[in-house]
Amino acid sequence: MQQHEVSLAARVLRQRLGVDPTIGIITGSGFRFCPLQARSMGRVSYSDLPGMDVSSVAGHASHAEMLDLHGRHVLVCSGRLHAYEGHEHTSCMQLIDLLHAAGIRTVIITNAAGGLHWRYVPGDIALITDTIDLTFLGSTRHGYTGSPDPCLLVDQDLQTSILETCAQQHIALEMGTYCQVLGPSYETRAEIRMLRRLGADLVGMSTVREQRHARSLGMTTLAFSMVTNTLSDTVQRSVTHDEVLDVASSAGHQLSTIITTLLTQEIV
Repeated sequence: MQQHEVSLAARVLRQRLGVDPTIGIITGSGFRFCPLQARSMGRVSYSDLPGMDVSSVAGHASHAEMLDLHGRHVLVCSGRLHAYEGHEHTSCMQLIDLLHAAGIRTVIITNAAGGLHWRYVPGDIALITDTIDLTFLGSTRHGYTGSPDPCLLVDQDLQTSILETCAQQHIALEMGTYCQVLGPSYETRAEIRMLRRLGADLVGMSTVREQRHARSLGMTTLAFSMVTNTLSDTVQRSVTHDEVLDVASSAGHQLSTIITTLLTQEIV
């Protein structure tokens, strides 16, 4: 998106929804954030916003919805673009650009991921504590502006507060290093072994680039993975997108609980 399109899209969004958002959420495949405590204040399709593209991937609804959660205005962007759909990486950053132009300074990013670590089971939720970018494209391709410490994607104090809060509330939350790959194919057994040796606990096709871009714009970010399948380097097993969507849908309640807790207790 061009800068004038970003500004216009943000203005149209605020006009259509009537209020300015304070928190942004980007949801991954199959996840729908809809806490019982929240009241919907309106929904806008990406296609109704100037310059915005719509995802072609199942499980990415391509609309933005404003929620009132105990007085906090939360803008939930359901669905994102991926490079494997044929989009440039600049286009894949459209939601970060939109949220930033709308005045949001804290964004929560979620994804569906394959679990590389032995401790994960399908349905687990993991806080992303570190990242690996295997898309092999320079940061300037998606608008990197050179903010201080662009590689520190998660504030350490915020990370500690999140883990302590979940522990106090007896909410299960894993941690892990997430690796972004281009996709759209799932990993071979040799690739699984490679990713483990690189230090990755989770693998998916989004998020890291979004976090880096958000950080370069001065935004606070945190990201969660829903483990939708566990990966084996010994047993040959196919993974389907339908399977990913099914597990993500069932795990959505747990992730919604975590995000709602963090928002209502003003951890973020």
